[in-house]
Amino acid sequence: MDDEADMLDEFRRVMVNLHIVYKNNFPDAKIDYWWEAQWIHHTVGSMPWDAWKHDDVLKQLEEIERALRILSHVYELPQAIHDAISFDAFHRSKGIERDISKGEVSPSDASLILHCLYDELAPSIRAAKLAVRQGERKGRTNWEEVTAIDACRISWWRCTSEEAPGGSDLNLASSFGEFVQDIFDAMEIDGKPRSAMDAWRRVQRKAENT
Repeated sequence: MDDEADMLDEFRRVMVNLHIVYKNNFPDAKIDYWWEAQWIHHTVGSMPWDAWKHDDVLKQLEEIERALRILSHVYELPQAIHDAISFDAFHRSKGIERDISKGEVSPSDASLILHCLYDELAPSIRAAKLAVRQGERKGRTNWEEVTAIDACRISWWRCTSEEAPGGSDLNLASSFGEFVQDIFDAMEIDGKPRSAMDAWRRVQRKAENT
């Protein structure tokens, strides 16, 4: 219980510090300071790429892709089975229909949904597998720092409606540089923002050349 209380106190302390960062850096912006603080805290904290067991993640994605491929063969079943699936789905949906003319699918079209899942999701799953493999090759990258830079750039754009600087060097004396430094300090991120920016830039270049 004490550990949970300590974690909650730590979370509150970081959130207060982040709120102050946004309020000080964007005093005239029409934004919800608490929402931005919560967003960047969640974004940076939920992306521990270097902590993943890449082989396990790839195996899970491959299993999902294989299951979707099996489901896509539903139209190879006899028509009577299609009808049984669709009528049951329609009954359990209490007859709620969708406007087919607007591209909406009725719950009674269960066979169609199963058939289309693979075509719709397979490309995204393959993209996710590629991202995992790229992360595996970049084992020396500090992903917390890289994700923090990426999150700072997105948040900067939302708060200023301007693209964040992305030149060869991060000027810590600039408005964006000060914002990044404040975020690193508030979240107690190890490492220097300038080095993190260099790592972020390397990741971007490799992604563009993949």
